[in-house]
Amino acid sequence: MVLTKHNPSNLRDVFFPRSLSSMFNEMWNEDMNETTSFFRPSVDVLESENAFEIHLSIPGLKKKEISIDLKNDVLTISGERKQKDEKKDAKYHIGEIRYGKFSRTFRLPENVNSDAIEATFNDGVLELSIPKSEAQKPKGISIK
Repeated sequence: MVLTKHNPSNLRDVFFPRSLSSMFNEMWNEDMNETTSFFRPSVDVLESENAFEIHLSIPGLKKKEISIDLKNDVLTISGERKQKDEKKDAKYHIGEIRYGKFSRTFRLPENVNSDAIEATFNDGVLELSIPKSEAQKPKGISIK
């Protein structure tokens, strides 16, 4: 009896020919066997009576590695998480942390004051506060 070490990438090749597999990889911009040069940080978008908030989870980055741009009511947050020195003599058993460039884009609604956007970065979470403009805030009307 011959024992063969289980290798999931070999199973992928059996069920998905290289051409089909590479098509899916190109479509999703990643390769199942290798760390990609792109990752997509998780985001929460909240709305209150006075503002919108965007919370972006990007642990392992420094403020100087993050860029926030606003052009034509489109807010773009981008940056790059660089991999630390890879240990050549170590054998990785699990490698789930994504490294590389990221970019998240948000179209802002008309009712925001884009000149008053504030950003803070603490404990790997980027928080943007986007206040609503005064003219667009709901106003109560008293009954006489």
